[in-house]
Amino acid sequence: MTRTELQSGDPSVCHCSASSASPGVPQARCCEDGGRTVAVCHCSVSRASDAPAIASTLRGPGMNRLRAYLELIRLPNLFTAIADVTAGFLYMGGRWQDLNVLAPLVCASVCLYAGGVALNDVCDARRDAVERPERPIPSGRIKRRAAAAFALSLLALGVLSAALASPRALVVAALLTVMILFYDAALKATALGPWTIGLCRALNLSLGLSVHPTFRTFVGTIPILLLITTYTASIGVFARDEATNSERKRLIRGTLGVCLSVAALAVIPFITPDGRLSAISFIALLASFLGVQGLRAANFRSPGEVQRAVGIFIMGLIGFDAAIAWAARGIEAGVAVAAWIIPTAYLRTRFKMS
Repeated sequence: MTRTELQSGDPSVCHCSASSASPGVPQARCCEDGGRTVAVCHCSVSRASDAPAIASTLRGPGMNRLRAYLELIRLPNLFTAIADVTAGFLYMGGRWQDLNVLAPLVCASVCLYAGGVALNDVCDARRDAVERPERPIPSGRIKRRAAAAFALSLLALGVLSAALASPRALVVAALLTVMILFYDAALKATALGPWTIGLCRALNLSLGLSVHPTFRTFVGTIPILLLITTYTASIGVFARDEATNSERKRLIRGTLGVCLSVAALAVIPFITPDGRLSAISFIALLASFLGVQGLRAANFRSPGEVQRAVGIFIMGLIGFDAAIAWAARGIEAGVAVAAWIIPTAYLRTRFKMS
């Protein structure tokens, strides 16, 4: 707690810089102490994830600006997009030696995801000013017009990167860009919103699938695309009111959708030429873990608990992708995809995922 001594009668107040409060909102309580008016500041960091944000203000405007853009693109989430592409690439028999193909796919996926979430914040700026004033745009750290230009540049770069991989990847990236624009600008608040973002995630996975010549004819791609769509849509249902008061029924529906989507991955060993039954135990553990986290949030229903579960569900996409790779290509492929959980978990303690 910080004590600030003031001259008697001075109306000064203490301002809180923690992201748990709106910037510039008075947070002080005044009292008399030996004839002097003393403002007792109650500004405090309410969450572990807020501490780095405050510490970063001590590093100068350059670091603050960089952090603002990293928050805008939700840095930890980018590795879930990489996991999608890697899993799709390995699922279709891709080899690590083919980096000339995989590298532009990864670049395309990261740029498209980052551009999509940045554009989402541009479109949600007014709502965030009420519900999430600490976000980069409503807090004034990034101007809305600058964020829009940044987002559109990332989307264009993503399409160009996909073109370097293959013509089919270019088509998928173009479709993904169109879906991102529709979601952010028009469909997010509608009943189609969760399913649109689910389709975006399926198209992201398709970037990795698309470089194989049999992409359009191999029926084994259909189940995983449907399941990742359902998984992601279920997160959207779960997170609908995460910043305010979530309904228990909605949280339970979202949790069931996530768990059933993961459990259904057990079909992969039976529909792929060289499927691995050993992946089923991992799939069962993942579904159980995610179910426990979702039901816990449904029990408490506080914004903090719901947002925590949303972050875990998003991280669970890496487990989802690892299960796909393991079930189709073996435990080595699964571990290679699951490794993306390491930077995600580390950065999750420093940046919000939702």
